[in-house]
Amino acid sequence: MEKIAYYFDADFEVDLFSNNKPHYKNNRFNHLFEHLLFFIISETVFTKKNYSKEYLAWVEQKKGSRLNLSSNNSYQLIPFMGERFDVELQKKWQNKLELYRYLEALNLLPPDSRFIEKAVDLKIGQLYKDPTSFSGLGHMLYPKDSRKILEALKNSLAL
Repeated sequence: MEKIAYYFDADFEVDLFSNNKPHYKNNRFNHLFEHLLFFIISETVFTKKNYSKEYLAWVEQKKGSRLNLSSNNSYQLIPFMGERFDVELQKKWQNKLELYRYLEALNLLPPDSRFIEKAVDLKIGQLYKDPTSFSGLGHMLYPKDSRKILEALKNSLAL
């Protein structure tokens, strides 16, 4: 039986919408959140980050059980946030434009919320959101972030 380990994939939306196969990424973004797995699951957590012995002892004391970490590549790695089971359905659930349309149909959006698909519709001082980025990221202010906004619109991205 193959040993499994979970890794935290905070950026799973990027892989989902770019049709990349899920894979471990040793990056700061994922490291910011992977410590949550220490408290959520009892299975092995895969990480390449070097945590201090003091911190790991503190986690085990708070958790009340032994922490299982590994950086051994022989494990079958499973993405904690984005295990793929029905990719098209997952894309629909994660699609912020679909969510926008759903909330709009229920009349649950602020009155000045709208899609922007053309540069001519941009308004000074408005905040725009990249619908494909991680929640809380991808916000752009016009005209400060004009270059990023215009690039997104050029690539047929509604904001």
